Amino acid sequence: MLVVNAGNIDKDWQWLQKFAPNFTDIELINESDKTALLALQGPKSAAVMKDMAGEQAASLPYFHYGHSTVGGIKVSFGRTGYTGEDGFEIFVDGSQAADLWQQIIKAGASYGIEPCGLGARDTLRLEACLPLYGHELDDETSPLEAGLAFSVSLDKTEFIGKDKLLTQKKNGLKKKLVCIVSESKALPRQGYAIKTAVDEDPIGLITSGSQGIALGYPVAMGYVPPECAAIGKQLYIDIRGVAVPSKVVARPFYKAKK
Repeated sequence: MLVVNAGNIDKDWQWLQKFAPNFTDIELINESDKTALLALQGPKSAAVMKDMAGEQAASLPYFHYGHSTVGGIKVSFGRTGYTGEDGFEIFVDGSQAADLWQQIIKAGASYGIEPCGLGARDTLRLEACLPLYGHELDDETSPLEAGLAFSVSLDKTEFIGKDKLLTQKKNGLKKKLVCIVSESKALPRQGYAIKTAVDEDPIGLITSGSQGIALGYPVAMGYVPPECAAIGKQLYIDIRGVAVPSKVVARPFYKAKK
């Protein structure tokens, strides 16, 4: 099963269909319209999952996948998420998603569970420095530039894009994703210019920025030339016409206790 960015369902489906003929004995089925995903995230998510689906579900290792039944509803789930915290992504037939939602809310009531939307998720994944399509990721950015080299095995015999990645690794990157801390209370936002000096031209752009809720100060990610990506590098973010002093810091901003 492949889970894609919901905004790219049609685009990714077309891409898969384009390359499927290169493989034998393969059948593609698009279940997007009938499959729902609910994310149960946070330090108490395993306890809630145990109450709903049993010890086997709660003890599932990170990045593993399992099946269970919750209140008569068949579900599958991964010990995964995009918040930087422990959690589960639960897959269910779309017709039963609302019922499952109510069961999760009920099971989590004693743990202080609260419904959260994409705005909350976005601040969490930003503090954890998790790149997001439409921000840090797009068709013109490679995994190497986005700091995702761990997700690509260049030792594999063959895969789509391997030659370009090898060339990029050999010749050097043109840009590199960095984590930036602002020295002002003003919030950096996507599209704001990054500079090396107050009066110089921009060298890059902020891709994500917000108040760090757990951190208590503004944080951002953005792309800069590799020579400007060193930890501690002094930079400036153009926030509504004011060059705000900032610096490059180690990734991530925040790391949850496991």
